[in-house]
Amino acid sequence: MVKLHEKLEDCLYLNIFVPLDVDLSSPLQSHLPVMVWIHGGDFIAGSASKPLYDGRFISNFTHSVVVSLEYRLGKKDYV
Repeated sequence: MVKLHEKLEDCLYLNIFVPLDVDLSSPLQSHLPVMVWIHGGDFIAGSASKPLYDGRFISNFTHSVVVSLEYRLGKKDYV
C-alpha cells in the first residue's frame, strides 16, 4: 500500500493517446501524425499526468497520436 505523500522511484512513464475512431486495418489510417510532448518545469516541478495535459482531446481533435513523457524531477535523480 502506497502512502499518500510517499515519494516513489518509478516516475518514468510514456503516455500514448490514439484517436477513438482509428481503424488500423485501413491503409489510409495506418499512418497518423505523431506529436511528442515533454512537460516543462525546469526539472523542478510539473507533470505530464495532470488532467490539464490529458492528450485524449488533442488526439481526437487533430486525429493524431499524442505521446507525453513523465520523467524524474529534482537534482537527486541526476546524481
